Amino acid sequence: MNRTTIAALAVAATTLLAACGQDAPAAPTPTASTTTATPVAAKVSRPSLVVNEDGSAVVTAFVQNVQAEETSIAGITVLSGEDVLPVLTTPMSMPLPPDTELRIGYATDAGGFVVPTGVTAGGSYRLVLGFDNGTCRVVVSEAVERTDEHRAIYPRTKTFAGAVRSARQGPEGCTEG
Repeated sequence: MNRTTIAALAVAATTLLAACGQDAPAAPTPTASTTTATPVAAKVSRPSLVVNEDGSAVVTAFVQNVQAEETSIAGITVLSGEDVLPVLTTPMSMPLPPDTELRIGYATDAGGFVVPTGVTAGGSYRLVLGFDNGTCRVVVSEAVERTDEHRAIYPRTKTFAGAVRSARQGPEGCTEG
């Protein structure tokens, strides 16, 4: 990741936090070590955004906790270029026991992560996954149309049963890949 991209991501996340009425963390100084300084909590593989018929999209990926202690996904941010897209989820968090791989957005997920608008099938997006132990990962994801192959990916619409919260997570200091 180049310095311009790091700076743009930091500005986008800071703007989002300020718009939500929260104090924004200080933006990191873009250096080569910015993307590798944070310890890795999890490996993320096969990320995808599955676009529903109503125009919303579901975040799905395989996430493996590589640390000795349990962690959980604290939030996810979806970036389209420099734009931060809203992500909604339920108040429940998805625990990640040590040495376990789970699939977010799958039928066993506690609530799923939904982008209500702004995702187009065929597009490329950056996902920032934040964990409750303060670590995070940034991965690139393609958006795909929902097909029968995605029948176990939930939710299938942007409507949740019950409470909903924003799932934002800034990219500052996150590990790439």
